[in-house]
Amino acid sequence: ESGLLTQTASGTPTSYAGISKAAALIRGQSVEPTGMVWHPGTMAEYSQLVDTLGQPMRPTPDVADLVTNARDSALLNYQVESGTALSGGSASSAYLGDWSYMFIGMRLEGIEVTVLVERLAEFLQIGFLSRMRFSIRSFWPTKAFCRLYDIT
Repeated sequence: ESGLLTQTASGTPTSYAGISKAAALIRGQSVEPTGMVWHPGTMAEYSQLVDTLGQPMRPTPDVADLVTNARDSALLNYQVESGTALSGGSASSAYLGDWSYMFIGMRLEGIEVTVLVERLAEFLQIGFLSRMRFSIRSFWPTKAFCRLYDIT
């Protein structure tokens, strides 16, 4: 999706400031972020943050209630950002936003359903194989979503 708001995390996380700044960008557009999607490795990095006393660091109050989902996806999985080769040569992204502005559009072909009976007939069973093409888009990408990038 093009046109997303962007915020850099500038390397290895030491606090929840980058997430807070990304949420502030969305709130500056009069939209309240409802959740965040990030890679499981990135989620682990943030969950292992500790304060100066060695105690687990908590998210800042402005982002503590965001619903977070970890997804192992090519989109979120440690990508090299354009023009910003970091020490490891790769970085991760987190996507924050109001997910009620996201929709799934089905292509014109619709959904195909095929009945599978070959091997299943031996056990008096029927199987189904279905396939569908769709696109995921936002109603308001320039205001409702922010990409936090360069998380290493």
